Amino acid sequence: MDFLLPICVFGLVLVGVLYLVRRSNQTVARLGRHEIASSGGAAAAVPRARMPILAEVRKSGAAGKLAARVSPEDLRSKSAKLLLHAGNPMSLGSYLLLRSAFLFLVTPYALYYLHQDMGFSSSGIIFSVVVLVVFPNLPPLYIKRKARKREREIERSMPDALDLLVVCVEGGLSLDGALQQVSLRSEGLLASEFRRLQAEISAGMARRDALQLLASRSSSQSLSALCTTINQSDKMGVSIATTLRTLSETLRTRRRQGAETAARKAPIKMLPFIVFFMLPALFIVILGPIVIGLMQMFRDAGS
Repeated sequence: MDFLLPICVFGLVLVGVLYLVRRSNQTVARLGRHEIASSGGAAAAVPRARMPILAEVRKSGAAGKLAARVSPEDLRSKSAKLLLHAGNPMSLGSYLLLRSAFLFLVTPYALYYLHQDMGFSSSGIIFSVVVLVVFPNLPPLYIKRKARKREREIERSMPDALDLLVVCVEGGLSLDGALQQVSLRSEGLLASEFRRLQAEISAGMARRDALQLLASRSSSQSLSALCTTINQSDKMGVSIATTLRTLSETLRTRRRQGAETAARKAPIKMLPFIVFFMLPALFIVILGPIVIGLMQMFRDAGS
């Protein structure tokens, strides 16, 4: 019965989080009904998928608006950037309200429960420190995990998409036509980002601004390098095919170096498991029968 009350409290918090996320998703679905009318020939061939409007305005309730209003400007800007990199899974007000709930409701209640159950013992102090460190950071950790997941997905898709982009540009297509072919012939998050880029350009936004927005929507270094390279090529008048070919080779080299670095780190990461799990078991298997035999021998000699 002692664990019933905290389980109920955490269940209520979880239900509240799911409600906020579902409400944000419903807002996005309503905004997605507004399709951008394609004006150019290149954008006309884009699949008839529902695209969000240029400014994704996320609505939140009165509590979310209050939390966003009373939060510091620095915290709001960092949270907005973090949510943008994570794909905006919830509105800024909902996220700040969730952080406030974990900081001012869940954490004090957990500390109170630990104090009632364990008091000021050594284990109670240790668990209290863990609660103080972990609980307020759970919402940022969740959003950062989603942002890293989006970044890894884009990084995995970037080399193949960039190779296809280079082939299309070297084959005579314009940059817009090459981006259209990449979005048509590939799947995943990167293809949807390229389709959104085409929609923004077709809606009248300058290509330079649209590429900057594309780079700001993710923490992927490869995507940022692609957008910066295209903007610099347009500004300096350099051949886009040659520039993209160089960038493709650079990203391939970086990806190979990253794989080599991860392979060199593997033995170091395996060392703790070998020391604490494999070696004791190996010693038990090898030395166990010998120890048992010696104990039996000394027992027989003593008797």
